[in-house]
Amino acid sequence: MLRAIVVGSGAALLLAVTACGSPEIAGPELNDANSSAAVASVTVTVAASNILVGQTTQAIAIARDAEGNTLHHRSIVWSASAPSIATISEGGVVNALNAGSTEVLATVDGVMGHRTVNVAPPSSSGTPAPPGGSTPVPAALAEAPRAFVNTTMPTQTGRTIVVGSGGNLQAAINEAVFGDVIVVSGTHVGNYVLPKKSGNGWIVIRSDNVPEGRIRPGTTLAKLLSPNQSPAIAAAAGAHHYRLMGLEIGLSGTPSYSYGLVTLGTDGYGGQTTMESVPRDIVLDRVYVHGNGVTNTQRCVALNSAWSAVIDSHLSACQARQDDAQAIAGWNGPGPYKIVNNYLEGSGENIMFGGADPSIQNLVPSDIEIRRNHITRPTSWKGVWKVKNLLELKNARRVLIEGNVFENNWSDGQDGEAMLFVAINQSGTAPWSTVQDVTLNHNVIRNVGAGLLISTCNSCGQGPATPAARITISNNLIYDINTGIFTGTGRTFTLTGDVADFHAAHNTIVAPSNSLLSFGAGPKARLVVVNNLGGGGAYGIAGDGAIGIRAFQQHAPDGTFAGNVLAMSSRADEMPPTGNWYPYSLVDIGFQDPAARDFRLTSSSAYLRRATDERDPGADLGAVSNAIQGVLQP
Repeated sequence: MLRAIVVGSGAALLLAVTACGSPEIAGPELNDANSSAAVASVTVTVAASNILVGQTTQAIAIARDAEGNTLHHRSIVWSASAPSIATISEGGVVNALNAGSTEVLATVDGVMGHRTVNVAPPSSSGTPAPPGGSTPVPAALAEAPRAFVNTTMPTQTGRTIVVGSGGNLQAAINEAVFGDVIVVSGTHVGNYVLPKKSGNGWIVIRSDNVPEGRIRPGTTLAKLLSPNQSPAIAAAAGAHHYRLMGLEIGLSGTPSYSYGLVTLGTDGYGGQTTMESVPRDIVLDRVYVHGNGVTNTQRCVALNSAWSAVIDSHLSACQARQDDAQAIAGWNGPGPYKIVNNYLEGSGENIMFGGADPSIQNLVPSDIEIRRNHITRPTSWKGVWKVKNLLELKNARRVLIEGNVFENNWSDGQDGEAMLFVAINQSGTAPWSTVQDVTLNHNVIRNVGAGLLISTCNSCGQGPATPAARITISNNLIYDINTGIFTGTGRTFTLTGDVADFHAAHNTIVAPSNSLLSFGAGPKARLVVVNNLGGGGAYGIAGDGAIGIRAFQQHAPDGTFAGNVLAMSSRADEMPPTGNWYPYSLVDIGFQDPAARDFRLTSSSAYLRRATDERDPGADLGAVSNAIQGVLQP
């Protein structure tokens, strides 16, 4: 029996475009993280229910109350009915050992849910053959994070230190010991440092007003403002066990530049070259961190720390005209990181890991949880601030991206991709840099110039990197690609350079202007693209002067492309591999109401249960809707 934290969601997808272009998400409101509601049901989903011996698949448990509301932050016990067939990790990763079937069991507060996983021998004849008749090689699925940051509110038994306007906040921080609470009110201008202290417990620095739920602009909070280029809050080397709650953090006046508003750890030039010097156990809880809309603000939060979290927060106006700017960025800390239930607004990249070489030998930011965030930027930024993408991974491992809404990206500093998973040794001193074990599940990606670019780019930085591997993309809804102001290449998945174990299954994609799958030069190993639904562009597969089956044979000779339903207008001899379906237009697929963004299949659709696992092709849109409940807040 293994114990973990429930990561999940719950109810039917109903997306309706409002006058301003943002969807209204129908369904019950999320319960508060500390809800005491009883668990009435537990639903278990898996990324793939039919796998081979030696493969893994990710299981997710969703707990709900009697009214169908999703319950978060509940403990879950994982087990398997037949442990000789498969084992299950504390993070819900199912590891196939022998052929047969097993029930994946999840128990939350005494209530059990289950899902069947079938395991076939490695040479199973049920695996679709790749183009050209060679034996397909299954893609290894991404490993889930091995650790999750616990953000449960600590019990404080020490003093309460009150700091009002005009009080000496730094003196109060220096004086505090573990167990103390510093209650702050009013406005404080300065560059405050969280020092390293000895002992056990937590120091809480909080506003005198900390509302429940995700913080919103306009809430009256204590203000911590930087008057210059340095951060308003910085963590000293080795600082640990601080929780910042309900604080507004920004700029005083309009300094010429801001290198960061909250800096947890340094890039190495400030002395962070050993694990001992890394700040750790720091939680940003319901904070409002923002630029002023005038000053170039390079980043709102720098996560060069360990065991750190940004939760229930609002980060905005993290923007620069010539440089990259991020809401959250990290490159010189090991993780794990928790980024959950936030509004995140950045001009260059909303979230980025990597992009600069770590100063700690062999460091890869790892075990990163990115869930239930609204990741966006205002369309008024186009042509004003430098824009690249919404999420960029250049050096990261074991990343779970689930239940987020990603929107509003266009070609500017890059080609309009919503996400880049590109292993880069940026300055030539970190050849271990890689992007591996990334799971992208149950997200909505919309209003973007292109989908995802996955690559190992040895020519992008100053030296060779470790190849990208094990990228698992399933049950995502991706729509409005390269339309209106959201310009870009119009491709959904672009794979270039050295990439292995890419697995894209059960995604609904409407409608790339170019292709579903595009290849660039470089070796591709163990690619699986199955049971996706949508299309609408000119091609299903394209790359290096070839399209369709020829492109797939050229770039993925041991890959699998099966069970996909792709609307496209290519000639018959240019079609992708057989074992797929190619309606001429999106109308021929049989969506419920595409104008209202309802991409469920009608009961008369010719493609019901046409997937290789005998399910409907495309995403489980009910599960997607459940996952994003409450992510878009008024």
